[in-house]
Amino acid sequence: MSEKLSIPDIIQNGIQIGIKYVVPIIVNAILSVISIWIPYLNGGIVIAWMTFPVKMARGEPIEMTEVWKPEYRKNMGDVFIAFALLVAALLGSYIILGMGVVLMMGWYIAMQLVVDKGMTGPEAFKKSWEATYGNKMTIFLAQLVFFVGFIVVSAILSAIGSIHSIVGILTGLITLGLVLALYPILYGMHAYIYQKLG
Repeated sequence: MSEKLSIPDIIQNGIQIGIKYVVPIIVNAILSVISIWIPYLNGGIVIAWMTFPVKMARGEPIEMTEVWKPEYRKNMGDVFIAFALLVAALLGSYIILGMGVVLMMGWYIAMQLVVDKGMTGPEAFKKSWEATYGNKMTIFLAQLVFFVGFIVVSAILSAIGSIHSIVGILTGLITLGLVLALYPILYGMHAYIYQKLG
């Protein structure tokens, strides 16, 4: 039986973990955009992003050029076979939307298990399914609550910003800060979930 997660814990710990990694994630995102078109390097970039929640869960540093490390290009075959299986299963399950969400939450940590523990795709899917047992709805609702909260705060800031141009500039800057923190926080939530269940 896996550890029981709660929505407030996922969001709170995700924010705390994510804020610590804002700068390296933004820098690595910029480097990824600049270099994703380069063959062979792009596979390593994708794998590097899959390892970020693992590093964050352990409190390990993420270097500013993490996405360019050659070590991420070593096990591309296993990772992409698992990724292809994941995409195929999810695309097929979107015919029945509810089943797609259940599969997505059940396999939430599968890619991290492949890159972190060296599992094969089927092994990682099975372990992830078992680890998320009893937590699939909590994981889904934590992400939903976070996204809805983000949208509501952004809408309120936009409404306040329309009052006056000076206020608009200030609320625009706050919104930009929120947007820049969005992905590190989402990765922080993923890291917390992997830390507890992986």
